[in-house]
Amino acid sequence: MAVPRTYRGFRVTRGDATGEQLAIILPTGYRVLHVASAADEATDWNVANPSHPTFYVHSETTPATDYVSIDHDGTDGTIDVRGGNLKLAVAGTDVFTVDATGFTIPDDGLLGIGTGQTARFSWDTTDANANELLLQLPVGGATDVPVLIIGDTIESDDLGLFNGVVSSTVAIMGSTATATGPSLNFRKSRGTNSAPTVVTSGDDMGSLDFYGAVAADEYVRGARILAEMTGTVATTRGPGILTLQTATDAAPSVLTTGLTISAAQVVDLPAGDLTIGTAGTTTGKMRLDGATSGTVTVTVAAVAGTWTMQLPAAVGAGGQQLTDAGGDGITSWAAASLGAWKNDLGILDPEVALNAVVSAPTHIFTYNQEVMPAGQWAPPDRMTGIFAEEAPWAMHGERDGLRSGIAFSNINAFGYARAAIQALAEKVKRLEVAMA
Repeated sequence: MAVPRTYRGFRVTRGDATGEQLAIILPTGYRVLHVASAADEATDWNVANPSHPTFYVHSETTPATDYVSIDHDGTDGTIDVRGGNLKLAVAGTDVFTVDATGFTIPDDGLLGIGTGQTARFSWDTTDANANELLLQLPVGGATDVPVLIIGDTIESDDLGLFNGVVSSTVAIMGSTATATGPSLNFRKSRGTNSAPTVVTSGDDMGSLDFYGAVAADEYVRGARILAEMTGTVATTRGPGILTLQTATDAAPSVLTTGLTISAAQVVDLPAGDLTIGTAGTTTGKMRLDGATSGTVTVTVAAVAGTWTMQLPAAVGAGGQQLTDAGGDGITSWAAASLGAWKNDLGILDPEVALNAVVSAPTHIFTYNQEVMPAGQWAPPDRMTGIFAEEAPWAMHGERDGLRSGIAFSNINAFGYARAAIQALAEKVKRLEVAMA
């Protein structure tokens, strides 16, 4: 049959070349279809003649200003809401709202991504202390761990970068041909984000906090990395301090600063010791570099035993040296040798000293580790020297024949060596005179 060209309203017409379809035909001179209350018939609904067919649904109260229109202008399809917001409801409940600023989901609602909502955003108001925006990713065991990737280039195929990950992971990826890597920013201001004002010394700039579950519905913070503003805050000037804190092994735990890096780049350990190396695995070593040249390395022997050295409370005077007078690791400053500190018992006879030095045999030996006292370190190398029981003039302490309590005395040994040299010098002079 021929397609009607002048009729309007509901018509059975040719919507497709293969058959008839039911259509609403609008007048070409005024391409509008209105749905409104009978009470508003003949009311000026304030709608101009559109260029394309448009469908209007008017409100009961103010039909001229509150309505929804649907049309297509040949480029885009448009749903236009006048006098309110656009809402999507399911079973009579609003689940999605679009207003002039964006779209919203009701409290505790979900925004699903993927088939069966495998990834979901939700807004949780059940927490008494905070409203929470949740990102829920699928969990399917060790091979389907939730990983959130943020990057400038994200491929849709398997990146193959997170094999072996067994817990929730966030990755920030940078894949551009630049020297700058990805960054996680913490930005602190007073005022508002759109109109920030200057922070004050002592303000937190941000922190990373680590919590562990210690009971049902109870998490305790076990560690924290904290950044604070400090000192004088001014234009182009923002000194900072970085603090590492850990919770003490107490009940309740107390978060305590273990390490601080100041604005002057000074590292401070206010609450503990610094351990370098691992006993039984790695020998500790500390390196100190000079400002322009030179390096001082402080290390310990592989078998160092365990001991403590306590430094004096202040610096010593010129020419003094550190000494452990009590043999307990507590050091003090002392002069090398002042006569006023000693009871002078006379002058050592050089000949006696020479005989003592010459008579003490010089042995070639190695230390016998099996009979050494526990904790006593000795080098494994072949050595040369004298034995304590054979040279009492070079030792001090007990002399019971077993060498217990005997220690080498550099004072005695130097005294005897000096006197022996004097004796040799006198002999040389006498020989020179005799040969002249």
